[in-house]
Amino acid sequence: RNYLTPLDQNFTPIEDEEQLVTTNLVMEFYGWGDSYFQLNLPPFAVTKFPHIGFSVTNAIFDMSDVVSPQGAVFPEMYHSPFVFENAPTPMWKGIYIQNVNIVINDAAESIEQSSQPIQISGTNFFFDDRGFTGEIDVTAPIVSLEDGTIGSWAFSIDGFNFRFIMNQLMEGGFNGKINIPLFHSSQGEDTISPEDCFDYTAKLSRDKGYTFSLSGFLPEYNVPFLLGTAVINEGSHVFMEYDEEIGFNIVATLSGKIDFD
Repeated sequence: RNYLTPLDQNFTPIEDEEQLVTTNLVMEFYGWGDSYFQLNLPPFAVTKFPHIGFSVTNAIFDMSDVVSPQGAVFPEMYHSPFVFENAPTPMWKGIYIQNVNIVINDAAESIEQSSQPIQISGTNFFFDDRGFTGEIDVTAPIVSLEDGTIGSWAFSIDGFNFRFIMNQLMEGGFNGKINIPLFHSSQGEDTISPEDCFDYTAKLSRDKGYTFSLSGFLPEYNVPFLLGTAVINEGSHVFMEYDEEIGFNIVATLSGKIDFD
C-alpha cells in the first residue's frame, strides 16, 4: 500500500491495512510476436492521491493472429477489413478496453462547492490502425440551477458525453435539468428546485443533427397561471435554436392534460 490503495465499489479507501490491490492478468503466447493479454483492475488509487480512483474492466492487448477480443462490438460506422459484422476477426490487432472509470471525490468543490464527485467513464475503447474509437461520459456539477439560464429558463448542466469513431468526433452532448416556467412541483413556486424541472438530454451528431429530449416527469405539476394541475406525457420535447440577434429561442411541445381547480 505504499504505492497503491484499494478502494471499495464506492471508490472510497478501504481501511483494512492488510488488504492490497490485486489484479487478474491472463497472458497467452502463440508464437514470436503473437501474443494476447487480458487485464482487470478493481477500484484503486495512487496512495499519494487517494481522492482519485480508477478501475479497468476487460482491458485486452491483442497482438495475435489466432484470437480476438470476445464480446467486443464496433459501432456501425466503423470500417476495417479486419472487422466483420461489427466484431473483430482474429486478424484484428490493437487495444480494447470494455470499461474504464475515473472518480474524483473532492474536485467538485472547486466547481460548485459541492461534495458530488466527478465521474469519468469510458466505454468500448478501441485503439488500432484506424485510430481511437469509443464513448466518453463525464458526470460533474458544471452549471447549477441557481446560476444557469438559457433564454429566460433556468437550467443546469450535470454532465456531457462524446462519441468518437476512427479519430472523428461523431456525436457530442450534455444533460441536466431545465425548468419550464409554467410548471412547478407540489412543493411550492417561490424558488426553483430540481423537483420543478425536467431532465433533458441534448445531442448533436453528424447523422441525426440536433436533438433535445425531455424525461423524468413527475406524476403531477402545479400550474399557477391556470389555477390547476397538469400531467405531462412521455414524448414531449423542446426545440432550441440560437440567433445572433435575440439569443436562444426555445419552444416546448408538450402533451398531457390539465385539471382546473
